[in-house]
Amino acid sequence: MEFLNIKSDMMFSIKKLSIPGNLPPGIYRAQVFEITDEGEKSISNFEFNIPFKEDQIPIPQTPSFEAQGPKDFLSTFLELRKQDQIAHENERQIWETKLESFRALHESELRRLNESHKNEIDRINRDWDYKLEITKNNHVLLEEERTKLSKAIELRIKGELKNANTSESFDLAKALENPLVLSILGKSLGLEVPNVSTPGGGMDMGQIMQLASSLMNQTPPTGAKNSIMEILSRGK
Repeated sequence: MEFLNIKSDMMFSIKKLSIPGNLPPGIYRAQVFEITDEGEKSISNFEFNIPFKEDQIPIPQTPSFEAQGPKDFLSTFLELRKQDQIAHENERQIWETKLESFRALHESELRRLNESHKNEIDRINRDWDYKLEITKNNHVLLEEERTKLSKAIELRIKGELKNANTSESFDLAKALENPLVLSILGKSLGLEVPNVSTPGGGMDMGQIMQLASSLMNQTPPTGAKNSIMEILSRGK
């Protein structure tokens, strides 16, 4: 602020919005400047009187009110700006809170999906491990059954070969001469054995061969386990 004494043309200046208390009595013209980047800019001016001591009168309040105008405007502007900054900061914090909540929700959903997929993969692996174990057990059982069956077949073949070797001297003609043998053989094989008899109670070689041929060519009924050809060829 600059204060010019109109009568003495003396200039006083001060760098704050107030009237100095050491001004000499007289009439002054005050001018208020605002300092900006471009320089000083006049924003207000007024006149006031400082009376002598013998006729001192109260200083008018109007100049003081006008002098405080720019300060009040600047203070109000700064206050509004501060409130605006506070509002923006509050809004920023609100959005940061929302974004953090969305981020946490998204990460939680990703963890849930990953855990679900992992559990499903583990379940499938356990299921296949169980099936593989069953398959291995079945393979072991089948191998055991195969071994048992192989041994049984081997023992049966050895037994049949042994029986065939001991029966090489067996007289088929004499066996077929006995009607009881023929009856037992027919019943055991499920075949119909013709009742052939001779006047002497026996059978000659031609009849025996004819009977054997008819028995070998006869088809056994359904469900018969063996045939004459199979029995006669076991020892071969």
